Amino acid sequence: MHEDNPGVDLFRKRVRIVRSGRTGRSMEDDLTRLATVGLKLANGTPLGPAREEGYFATGIVQNTLTSSRAVDRAVSMLLRKVSGEPFQTEMSIPRYEPVIPSPAIGDLARATIVLVTEGAVVPQGNPDRIEPWGATRFGRYGLEGLTDLTPDTFDCIHGGIDTTFAKADPDRIVPVDVMRQLEQDGRIGGLFPFFYATSGGGTPMPSAERFAREIFADIQRGGGAGGAILTAT
Repeated sequence: MHEDNPGVDLFRKRVRIVRSGRTGRSMEDDLTRLATVGLKLANGTPLGPAREEGYFATGIVQNTLTSSRAVDRAVSMLLRKVSGEPFQTEMSIPRYEPVIPSPAIGDLARATIVLVTEGAVVPQGNPDRIEPWGATRFGRYGLEGLTDLTPDTFDCIHGGIDTTFAKADPDRIVPVDVMRQLEQDGRIGGLFPFFYATSGGGTPMPSAERFAREIFADIQRGGGAGGAILTAT
């Protein structure tokens, strides 16, 4: 699997997952690595470190004998780091960016709500050419005058789900019909005139972060919104 595949984080602790390239161009090297690791596992041969064998680390730490002391290795790694040279830590610590929750919406009846989805609902023909898998772009689509999304004008092109029900009724992913009813009943102040869509299947985290920044900036240019509903598959 490629490192951006969600399956890596889901199953790396349970099975050995061999690293692959993003496209089929690296298939020869990928299959060679896969065969090497697979044969060792089948024969009961102990695997070496993940970075040497080409599989994703499982999080299991094992003691190994080395000719240099820990303090010497640590100083050597530090010197490489401050000199800007490549270095390899012996223990990787996962890093998670803090996510600060937004404050609660003060008065929902006065708030404009925007719909954002990774469910890949797009106009028929996918005019922005959003990739069904590993998306590198998103689209912005107008809702002016629309009370729901119909299958003759909208489609679902997500590459990681069964799209049958979403194709039959795109409102199942982007609930324009329900939002219009809430708008009519005075439960929300209004629906933002555009919704934003991309495909969340295998989308790299850097791309998702860029989408969020660009979508937020576009919403601000459009007058802003009091809140957002983020629908997923």
